[in-house]
Amino acid sequence: MFPKQADNNFQGHRIAALVFLLITFVTIARSLIHIFAPDGCAGSIAGIDLSVAGGSNIISMFAFWGLSQLLMGIVYLVVYFRYKSLIPLMYVLILAEIFGKNASRIHQAFGSNTYSTGSDWRLYSGSLSSYFANIITQKIKKKRELYSTCNLSRLTASR
Repeated sequence: MFPKQADNNFQGHRIAALVFLLITFVTIARSLIHIFAPDGCAGSIAGIDLSVAGGSNIISMFAFWGLSQLLMGIVYLVVYFRYKSLIPLMYVLILAEIFGKNASRIHQAFGSNTYSTGSDWRLYSGSLSSYFANIITQKIKKKRELYSTCNLSRLTASR
């Protein structure tokens, strides 16, 4: 992940480099859409009501988000065309961003707005624990339902 020297010598599989290039182009395209769309895609894609007070601030926030995506896309391009040995590190950063966004969504879904700060890590870890406990419980319920349905169908088929 951290090469001794950052150069254009990529030791990984060619498909990993091509997928990284695809991610780069998607990142740049997505960023340009956020920057140049009249609503920053806040209303048209995200479905946010922009007629509320501060709607223009929401649009600006999405445009700034597009700018940060564009900057990352440019970094990805530089890495792909000049420092391919850093592609594994870029994958780690991409995965960290994805994990961070999902963790933030989970945190928000479990009511962080009721607290004075979003940086309470006890709440955060509790939210994640609750989230995963809920997923496990749902899977167990589905398996039980499936199992009981299968047993009922076997009983009725044997009659």
